[in-house]
Amino acid sequence: MAMIYIAILTDRGQAEVSSICEQIGERITRFVDDYPDREHTFVEPWPETPAVYVRQARRDGSMTPEIEHRLERCKTVLYFEGPGNPQECADQVSVLKLYLAALEGSVVDWGGIDYGWPLVQLGEDALRCLSELPDEPRLSPEALR
Repeated sequence: MAMIYIAILTDRGQAEVSSICEQIGERITRFVDDYPDREHTFVEPWPETPAVYVRQARRDGSMTPEIEHRLERCKTVLYFEGPGNPQECADQVSVLKLYLAALEGSVVDWGGIDYGWPLVQLGEDALRCLSELPDEPRLSPEALR
């Protein structure tokens, strides 16, 4: 299975991001409790400090004014590393969608991997790209409420 290196860069503070991660993490834990065979089909993120990731995102060269504006305001980064290529893994698509929906106004850096969309893009554009891929309905925001 292909590895992923995905960063979600957000202007939310560490405390708010931790709270969002906790809420989504609890939902995912319930899903894995029900479907233990799915535990290693996706990765969850961990928080990182932004400087390196902002620099990396800027290196991509496809900066729009809006992406640049959001990068300037970036306070927290959630970093996903592990198995779970979104084009092969419905569970990972769903997990990414949960985080992007919760972190509106973010920027996504796809870690230099070409999935057929820009390597760095606005969170809402990334969400649109992901919504065209198969996902896991039992990991949708509606199913996890």
